[in-house]
Amino acid sequence: MRDKSFFVRDGRLRSGWRVLLYIPVLGLTYLVITLPVMIFRFELHYGYQQLLQLVAVLVGTWVCRRFVDKRDWAGFGLRLDRQGVRDIGLGLLLGAALLTGIFLVELAMGWITVSGFAWQTRPLGDLVRSLFWRIVVQMMVVAVTEEVVMRGYLLPTLEEGLGLPWAVAITSSVFGLIHLINPTAHGWASYVIPFTLTMAGVFLALAYLVRRTLWLPIALHFAWNTFEYEIFALTGAAPESARFLITEITGPALWVGLPNSAFGPEVGLLGVLAMAVGIWVLWHMRRRAQHENACAGS
Repeated sequence: MRDKSFFVRDGRLRSGWRVLLYIPVLGLTYLVITLPVMIFRFELHYGYQQLLQLVAVLVGTWVCRRFVDKRDWAGFGLRLDRQGVRDIGLGLLLGAALLTGIFLVELAMGWITVSGFAWQTRPLGDLVRSLFWRIVVQMMVVAVTEEVVMRGYLLPTLEEGLGLPWAVAITSSVFGLIHLINPTAHGWASYVIPFTLTMAGVFLALAYLVRRTLWLPIALHFAWNTFEYEIFALTGAAPESARFLITEITGPALWVGLPNSAFGPEVGLLGVLAMAVGIWVLWHMRRRAQHENACAGS
């Protein structure tokens, strides 16, 4: 009886065991999905590899949700109804607004130099293909996979066993630490990234908690990355690699982050201030949503 209570609660595994099982399931699912590629030695474009990762995450999460959590998929947070469409719009708007604010501050301070547009130096066909793979595929896949794993599955699962504050703290800290895997996370940035990207995790967790659906954090995550790297090029973009603006970052790293790396404003004070503004906005959105739900239930 003691062993059963240690592993099982309310007819299913306790939340901690489900979290430990989740990652191996994702790995096994990815292995199964990519097995034909490995057997027949197909040469896949990087974008297709990312799409396979997305499929693996969605299938593996569905398997855990259905057979381990014993819950249906409808309540997972990916139902695209009218409110979901509004949340996508809100996430895109908030992410774009915050990164536009960062760009304008850097421009006013002389911390970023804009020397032209990508179509002035690159063939149009090459630029369109690059934009498709980077924005439509890569940025979207990153946003969906990370939000499904972190905010879609791990956050509510940990909340069941530890409560909401601990669940947000743990998932946000893990979100910050996994970014240390990036090869450009070196030097002083390796000390800053766990803190500032943990703040980003809290930011995205709050976006999830506004309505406990994934469309708002997915759209916010997508917009932040797209405007940072592809539109405003806030980490710098040479003529041969630019996709919209050609830029050079000249401002102090303390404020603008690390030029020519994967980490821009989110490891600088401008990014921290932008995330603080975003957290304030989302906090008020969540309180308003809670108030509306309370009024509807009364």
